[in-house]
Formats: sequence, structure tokens, C-alpha cells
Amino acid sequence: MNEVWLIILCIFSLATYCYRHSFLLYFSTGALISFILSLFLHNLLFETICFLSCSLILLLIFKVFLSLRGSKPPKRRPSTQNLTGTYGIVTKKIGKTYLESGCVRLDHTIWPAISYSGNPIALGQFVEVKEIRGIYAIVAYNSKKGDSFY
Repeated sequence: MNEVWLIILCIFSLATYCYRHSFLLYFSTGALISFILSLFLHNLLFETICFLSCSLILLLIFKVFLSLRGSKPPKRRPSTQNLTGTYGIVTKKIGKTYLESGCVRLDHTIWPAISYSGNPIALGQFVEVKEIRGIYAIVAYNSKKGDSFY
């Protein structure tokens, strides 16, 4: 039965390498332990139980370890609906048309922007997001926030 565990070990190791799934690594380790046991014992049922139990125990230990470590999911770009009504700063002058689109910094992210009223907006002005159209933020000059950032 040594050959069977060696083949299983090779399959899981190759799959772990090719697909880069850490989930398969636990089964590769379980197959390695079962292969080593099969050198000394010749009981397929015991080796299979050892393979499954070792794989699951390793999986649980590492999942608990990662949860205690406090791993957080990566920060996502804000939803476009969350941006409506927020304020930003013009980082590139906004013209009258799509061809003269400028840029606005919203929540630490630069967005291409177009003027809501059609009037140009100068660099450093505070603006309010009226809507999101595709990749463009449609913004209006906001006199309440102040004259200019720069």
C-alpha cells in the first residue's frame, strides 16, 4: 500500500503547487503521514483513518490560528451608491464636457469627474458628488465647504 499513499501524496502536492490552494496542503501533509505509517504498518483502514484525521486536524488548527491572528479581508473600493452625496477635492481641473473631464479625490481614491452644471471647476475646489455615471463621478461645486484646498 506504500505506492497508493505515494501516488496520493504526489497528486495532492502537484495540485497544491498548480492551483495554489492552501486547502490542498493539509491533505498533502495527511498523505505524507499516511505514507510514513504504511512503511511500518500494513492496515489500510488505519492508514485511511489517520490520513483523514491528520488532514482535518491540521485544517482546524490553521483555521483557528488564522482567526486568532485577526486576518481581515482586503479593503474594497467603496460602492458607487455610497459615494453619492460625499465630498471631495478636485485634483485635475474639470471642464465642461467628457473630453475635458478632470479628477476628484473621493475617500482616498482618484475618480474621473465631470461637472454637474456644465461649468468648469478649478483645481483644489471642494465638490459634492451628485451621481456616478459609469466610471465618471458627476460633481458640483460646493461653496459650503470653503473656497479652495490649495
